[in-house]
Amino acid sequence: MKIQVINTDKDALSGTITARRANDTSITLTLEPTGVDTTRVKIQIGTFGDRDASEAIQARIVSVLRTGR
Repeated sequence: MKIQVINTDKDALSGTITARRANDTSITLTLEPTGVDTTRVKIQIGTFGDRDASEAIQARIVSVLRTGR
């Protein structure tokens, strides 16, 4: 997806991944536990958001979790 991770930050309860797309748009993923085996992932693309890009990243995350690649 041509995304470069810039920074990761985590504590005992949550985490944040900061990255950049090839066109230099910022991406922020925020991870929060919602249960024993579940995590909520929030995706913010740029300042105002990009729904299509966010859904593409979400689909890729789901694919990797299901297939391991």
